Amino acid sequence: LAGRELNILETNCGFGGMTEQYSKLGDVECYDIAKDRASLVNLQHENVTAIHADSEKEVYRLVWANCKYDLVDIDPYGFPSKYFPHAFRLIEDGLMFLTFPVMGVAQINKIMIRHYQAFWGIELSDKDIYIEKISKRLHEFAFQHKREIKIMQVKRIDRIYRIVIHVKKKSLCDIVGLTVNRNI
Repeated sequence: LAGRELNILETNCGFGGMTEQYSKLGDVECYDIAKDRASLVNLQHENVTAIHADSEKEVYRLVWANCKYDLVDIDPYGFPSKYFPHAFRLIEDGLMFLTFPVMGVAQINKIMIRHYQAFWGIELSDKDIYIEKISKRLHEFAFQHKREIKIMQVKRIDRIYRIVIHVKKKSLCDIVGLTVNRNI
């Protein structure tokens, strides 16, 4: 992505830590559920548009409006589950940064166990293959929107994982390696 001004979406601007870094790379659109945080981030940066809104709902609107970004950072408080699979439609050829909590950071109760199963195909016994299961499901989600992904990096930072994903729009035939003979 180097060498050009980027169009960046940050789903949760928080107090603007990453927003400051992103603003050096291009125009940033970010959301925060807390009005005071969105206002604070707007005051801190020129080429940043911080909007007071629920980013989970806004991502649906952005997909419907056919908005495209070079970089999408999904960094919610908690799990990023409700952004998928549709968030992949926001990128045609770019990067997604994803924050995912380490297994067990959230209280593990019956709801959490069911959440792991329903969204990510994870069982409590999958602790040793947690990231592999997330990666597998991300590939499946991407496929649903004609995207091929490559997990570029997974870094554990205290109680979270930061996952860097290259996302590229492709035909499903190319993704699965199917050659279609149209000259019958």
